[in-house]
Formats: sequence, C-alpha cells, structure tokens
Amino acid sequence: MILLFRIRLILSFLILFNANNLSSQKLPIVGVPTFAYMEPIQGNLANHISEFIINLLKNSGKYTIVDMTSEEQRLIALDRSQANYKAANWLQSNAAKNAEVILGGEITSIKFIKSAAPAQPGYRAAVTLSLKLIQVETSEIVASNNFASRTSELRLTPETALESSMESISPDIISFFKKHIAPVFPIFKINEIKKETVTKITCEIPIVLGFQTGSKFKLVLYEQIGDKSIPQIIGEARIAKHIAEDFWLLDVTKGGNNLYSHKENLNRVLCSE
Repeated sequence: MILLFRIRLILSFLILFNANNLSSQKLPIVGVPTFAYMEPIQGNLANHISEFIINLLKNSGKYTIVDMTSEEQRLIALDRSQANYKAANWLQSNAAKNAEVILGGEITSIKFIKSAAPAQPGYRAAVTLSLKLIQVETSEIVASNNFASRTSELRLTPETALESSMESISPDIISFFKKHIAPVFPIFKINEIKKETVTKITCEIPIVLGFQTGSKFKLVLYEQIGDKSIPQIIGEARIAKHIAEDFWLLDVTKGGNNLYSHKENLNRVLCSE
C-alpha cells in the first residue's frame, strides 16, 4: 500500500526536478516523538526504546527522520519547516510540520528478569509495544500493529538487555514500515521501445538503499481526480544493471504497453517497491 498523502509532494517536486537533491527529497519524512509509557519510574527506558527505533529507521536509509523526542528537536523541526513553507503543505504549529507521517508509539510493558547466579550476574528483558502511523495532514491512522519481543539473552545492564530484546523485533518493525510507507522513484527516461511497448527505462534510485540487480518494482500511475492523486499499478520492472551514481537500467517485465500510452507524461508514473 502506498500512502496517498505523499503524492502531491512527489508530483510537485518532479515538476521542479533538481538532480542535485532528488535522492534526499523523495524519501518519506517520518516524525518520531517519545513513545508513551505509563510507568514514570522507567521513563528513561521509554526514551531508550524511542531512540532505538529512530536509529533503526535512520540506518535503513529509506526514510528521512524528524527527531521529535525532545523540545529542542521539536523546535528545530518547526523552524526548518517554516523556512521551507509551502501553502499546500501548511500544518498546525504543534505538529512536525515538515513530517508527512508521525510514528506514534505506546509501550505496554517492559519486563526484566535479574539473574540470581553470583557467577553470572545480569538481566534479561522483554518488551511489548504498539506502533501507529498517523498522517499529519489529516490525523488519520493509516496503519497500526502490536509487537512483542523475545526475552533477551543475559546482559550486564537493564539498558543493554532492553536493546537486545528490541533487536528481536527489528525486522518486524522494518517490514511494517516497508508495507505501509514505500519509497517511490521517478522514471528518468525511456531507453527502448518495441512495437509500441516500453521495454527498458532508467530510474533514479539512491544507491544507499541497497537495491541490486534483480530487485523488482511496481510501475504506478497517479491520476489526478479533483484534489486527489489516485494510484494505479500499470506494470512491473526489474533492475537490469547499475548505470552510474543513482541511475539504474530497468527491464519492463509487465505493462510495457500501458507505460507506452503514458510516455508523454512520465512524471505521473513512478517506480515503487
């Protein structure tokens, strides 16, 4: 599923195409505040989990993260968003105005087991939490999921035990984001046409995202209906080879005739995971 609220930003950006900052501009922008937790004594642990997920998303290379876990970071984000003000994307002052989606988190439990063995001191930990993706512009909850970690291996401190337990659900969190917030990439040009069917295209895909030869993408057409952009999958493509920098040659494996019919307005067709 591709989040519709990203479309206006992407399409308006493509009209103002700038190859120098394309890679950074098209990644989904996610604001992450401190997660809610009802145990004030362990408030620092809630911060620890929030920071863990921020680093997890940053290290994936697929998202631009707005750190909202402190008042200082919140004000920095607001100042930056005001400097990049666009009327179509103007949000309330108490929100992460330059974020497209907010990751809301609620920690439902953190459990520790302290080792009683003198020869092997330390802690084991387990955590359960729920995550929600909230569209900033409308406050709509677009996706939610519950996560429960495995009990960690024995660690020397509660913090390291907690981090170990979080690592067990890291792949699930990344899968959750990949399912609901898919980065999209513009078609730079058509390379080959055979019998009114597009067979090869060039897309600009940041090399830091780790895609390789054989990676598959959907070809998604965005039709403007009133004030909404409606996505429609019209084909599929697969990376054939790396050309240079962030440019990749893709073989169109399905829907090349559909892409041919939109060859005059390629800015409405994007590649998506």
